[in-house]
Amino acid sequence: MIMTDDIRAAHARIAGHIRRTPTMQLSAATCGTPVPVAMKLEFLQVTGTFKARGAFNTRLGAPMPKAGVCAASGGNHGIAVAEARGNLGFSSQVCSDTATLNHMVKVLLDADLDVHVLRDPTRGGLATTLVEIVRQSQISIELDEENIPIDKPVRKTCELLGLDPLYLANEGKLIVILPAEQAPAALRVLRGQKYGEGACVIGRVYESSRNQLWLKTAFGTTRVLEMLAGEMLPRIC
Repeated sequence: MIMTDDIRAAHARIAGHIRRTPTMQLSAATCGTPVPVAMKLEFLQVTGTFKARGAFNTRLGAPMPKAGVCAASGGNHGIAVAEARGNLGFSSQVCSDTATLNHMVKVLLDADLDVHVLRDPTRGGLATTLVEIVRQSQISIELDEENIPIDKPVRKTCELLGLDPLYLANEGKLIVILPAEQAPAALRVLRGQKYGEGACVIGRVYESSRNQLWLKTAFGTTRVLEMLAGEMLPRIC
């Protein structure tokens, strides 16, 4: 159970590492509610969310593991951990991919394309999300490893720590599945948006009762990708 003294200790621990975010008082008439509403402006925090508090409190309140902490394109939480690493004497070149995709999705859906699937590859990353899709449908998917965009710092960190970037969480990425002949039009739409500039075709879907996700490697071989078992990286807030 978290006690008052625990909260005070956490406050003292993270003070100086986070911003003191203000509140905005709104009247009941403004909000159309029976009582006034107080809004905590956490988007002014360094990560754009409240999660920096939990990240700093955990990392500053626990021994640092010998391997350090890997923050690899993990969204808001990832950048919070990366920032904590910097304050603990660790350097990081990995930036969060967190982004608000609702506007880009609306533009895509308004483009009169036959979009079959829209998914965000968060927990379990790209591979786990696509395995979930193939298991729910009479299809298989083949990915082309060389076409999957992975930032160089993320790839190097994964090589160093023995992680597979296809299973790392994302917060600002989108999986779109639609007919192959519509892919060029979809790319034009997505690349015209702020968060879709790096959009690309990474694989193909085909009918199959085997319901498997295949990866065509850079060496020309193929291997089956399965669901992520457990947590590759621990959740710390």
